[in-house]
Amino acid sequence: MNFLLPSGFGTVSSALIALPAVERPDLDPVWHFAAGRPHEAPWQPVSLGPVSLG
Repeated sequence: MNFLLPSGFGTVSSALIALPAVERPDLDPVWHFAAGRPHEAPWQPVSLGPVSLG
């Protein structure tokens, strides 16, 4: 979701985070970031580094 009000106030960045189901410990979380409105700025993957679930 993003928005831009007539006053100029609106979305300035976006994040998309996907977490695997508990039953799928073989999958890593995914984080993508857009440095602007998502239809104007490209999504870039963000490295989460090693992830430990316990």
